[in-house]
Amino acid sequence: VLDYSSSMSEPFGMGQTRWEVAVDAVTALMTTNGGFFQENMHVALMRYGHDPDPSAPGTTIPMDNSGIVDGYSLDVHWYDPDAVDKAYFECNGQDIIDSINATPPPLCPNGPGNCSGIGTWTKGALDQAKLLIDQSKIHHPEDVLPGTERFYGLMVVTDGAWTDQVGFPQLSPPSQNPAITATDLWDNQGIPTYVVAVAGANELAFADELAAAGGTSES
Repeated sequence: VLDYSSSMSEPFGMGQTRWEVAVDAVTALMTTNGGFFQENMHVALMRYGHDPDPSAPGTTIPMDNSGIVDGYSLDVHWYDPDAVDKAYFECNGQDIIDSINATPPPLCPNGPGNCSGIGTWTKGALDQAKLLIDQSKIHHPEDVLPGTERFYGLMVVTDGAWTDQVGFPQLSPPSQNPAITATDLWDNQGIPTYVVAVAGANELAFADELAAAGGTSES
């Protein structure tokens, strides 16, 4: 679950933006140890921003051409929900690498130091991920039988601070705190949320809060 807010286009250090660091982190996850992770997990990639008009389905973000609709984009799925057998995609880490490399950096029309245009509706993305997991369990009933349960987990790569559904204000209202969904997933389904923080000191606390809510202690 990859943060695609405009703040991800801000510099992070070592000559890279936060977005570039995030892309490197996801790529490393798919390739380290000969691709062990993606060979042993069915993986998916979702990017998220915000939803400018929650009352209207199919809303895109002005000036964003990356494919985000209603606040998120499922760029790579872990199985085929349209197939008769709902088959899982095997070893699709390269699809994720290709997808993020083909995605332009998040919108930053005013240049570094004042990147804006795409908000950080993290809870919306986690809610969508929860729906995808629920759908996957329905499509694969063998995966929920006692003793054969499939592991599900979320990895959120973010710079920490979240927004309301429409992209502002930041860290408000409390009902849009993504920790609510992470807590629900962990407490009721045992699904952890891991958090990779591409964040400064002022934002790290919110990444840690999300990780703690998702049962993984800290980002």
